[in-house]
Amino acid sequence: GQFDGSFGVQGQTVLDFSLYSDKSWAVHVLPNGHVLVSGDTYTVDADGAFIVELDENGTLVPSFGTNGLFLFPWMGEFIGPLLRSMLIQENGSIILGGVISYSGIGTIATARILATGEFDMAYGIDGIAEIPIEDSEFDWISDMTISSSGSLLASGVRAVNGNARGVVLRIITGQEVGLEEHTLENRSPRIVPNPVAQEANVTFHLSTAGPISLDIIAADGRLVQSFDRYRGTVGMNSVRLQVPDEISDGLYILRGQGSSGSFETP
Repeated sequence: GQFDGSFGVQGQTVLDFSLYSDKSWAVHVLPNGHVLVSGDTYTVDADGAFIVELDENGTLVPSFGTNGLFLFPWMGEFIGPLLRSMLIQENGSIILGGVISYSGIGTIATARILATGEFDMAYGIDGIAEIPIEDSEFDWISDMTISSSGSLLASGVRAVNGNARGVVLRIITGQEVGLEEHTLENRSPRIVPNPVAQEANVTFHLSTAGPISLDIIAADGRLVQSFDRYRGTVGMNSVRLQVPDEISDGLYILRGQGSSGSFETP
C-alpha cells in the first residue's frame, strides 16, 4: 500500500499537456511493463483526448506518438472528443471509446491508434468512427470489450427526449452492425457479452448499499468460482468479471447475494 519509489518521482508521474487541466480516465499495463494512460485535456479553445506511454520507471517513451504523447487533434470550436474508455487489441492497437460532442449534441465515437501512437487510417474514416443513433440527443460509450469473434462490444448510455437509456453496440472495423438498448428502469441483471469468453460486464440494481458476493454456479448447483466481494451502491451497479481459464465451456449461473436480496442470471 505504499508508493513505489522507483516509479516517477516518489511513485508518481505528473504530466501537464494544456493551459487549463488534464484528467486521466483509463490505464493499461502492456506485456513489456510499459503503461498506457488515456484521458481528457482541456484548453481555452477546445477539449481533446490524449494517450501517453510510460516505461516501467514512469518516464515518457519517446518512440510513442510525439515524444511519448498522442494528442487527439483539435476538431473545431465547440467540438469536444471525450474518449474515456480504452482497450488494447492483440496486435497492440489501441481502441478509445466515448463521445464527440458538437455544441451539446453527443455522438458515440471510437478511434483506433496504432501501437506507435498514430491514427490507424484503415479504421472508420481516418482512424475515427462516429456512430450516430437515430433520434438520440446525446450518446456515449462507457465500457468496451473484444468478443471472441474479434468484433468490438461497447456499452453506454443514450439520451432520448431527456430520458436516459442503456445501449449495447457491436462494432466491426468502425461500422455499427448491431444495437440493443434498454431503459434504465429495466432492473433485471444483465451480462454482456453472453455467452462469456474471458471477461464480462455485469449490471444489476440494488435498493440498499452494501457488500455483494458474486459466484458462478454450475447447472448441478456446484459452486465453481467465487469473486471478490463488491461494494454495491443504491441504484444501477456495473462490475467487470474476469473468468478463469480453468472453467470449461458449459451452462452456468451467476448468483449475486447481498443484504437487500439475491439474483441469478444465466
